[in-house]
Amino acid sequence: DFDYWLLKFCNCSTLDPPVATFSVSDTAFCQTRCVKFVDVSDCYSARQWLFPGGNPGSSTSQIPVICYPDSGYYPVTLISISPNGTDTLVKNNYITVHPFPSLPIIMQSGDTLISSIATSYQWYDSSYSSINGATAQFFIPDTSGYYYVCVKNIYGCENCSNTIYYITTGLEFDAGETQLTIKILPNPARDETIIHLSSRSSIIKGY
Repeated sequence: DFDYWLLKFCNCSTLDPPVATFSVSDTAFCQTRCVKFVDVSDCYSARQWLFPGGNPGSSTSQIPVICYPDSGYYPVTLISISPNGTDTLVKNNYITVHPFPSLPIIMQSGDTLISSIATSYQWYDSSYSSINGATAQFFIPDTSGYYYVCVKNIYGCENCSNTIYYITTGLEFDAGETQLTIKILPNPARDETIIHLSSRSSIIKGY
């Protein structure tokens, strides 16, 4: 959202030609963002904007809002028109639109979730809340559930992964257990592992 208050005093004689000039809310930003241009020209009666790469690509409004869906460098042209002539202002490569980072991919290795490489990371849980301190490429959840990661590139543009369902694994046994024997066969394992649990007083669960 934008709010602008314009107060401009013009002292144009009937013979003065127009002088084209404009301002913009931002000149460098991430793709898909929209910015607002403001015509502050002198001695004009009409105008024509040209926005190659923008949407819309042209306008006659004093304060047009232009969106840039794709990354790149884009010119802006303002033509001020009056009965005394025209003035054309062209600013080449005036708008810089930064790209989003690639969609991050999450892989799981053992109990660890691993994001594809980016400049910075933030992990989230299924409630869409950011996980405090989870800002590394690697993350080990402590509970089962859905997780995803959002990454940023050097320009600060952000992209978020699809969710992945993570299942915690481990052994659960009674707190009063005093004698517990665990055998893992074979060791080292290749394709299959057999776990033998024996206890005198507890019920052991593998999950």
